[in-house]
Amino acid sequence: QGDAMATIKRLADHGEHFDIVFFDPPYGLKLAKKTLKVLGGNDILHARSFVVAQYDATDLLEIPENLKIVIQRRYGSSYLTILQQTTSPEHLGEGQKGSE
Repeated sequence: QGDAMATIKRLADHGEHFDIVFFDPPYGLKLAKKTLKVLGGNDILHARSFVVAQYDATDLLEIPENLKIVIQRRYGSSYLTILQQTTSPEHLGEGQKGSE
């Protein structure tokens, strides 16, 4: 068990890549937005990978430019959002990569 943000960065540093990433942070802590930002800024996704996020409806996401929403559904007080990688993070400006 560990900090998700540190784990994402460590996986990127080790050159790990994934086809599907799922995250469901604790509700009420506003972690979905931060997690998605770190995921979008670190190179752990393949060219067409999917990110599945389940999060509190009050935690509004900012979608990184290298991800697009494929499906988004609201279930009571939470959202389930499926995103797909559209470009690699290395194509983003260096000022954005890995920023928090």
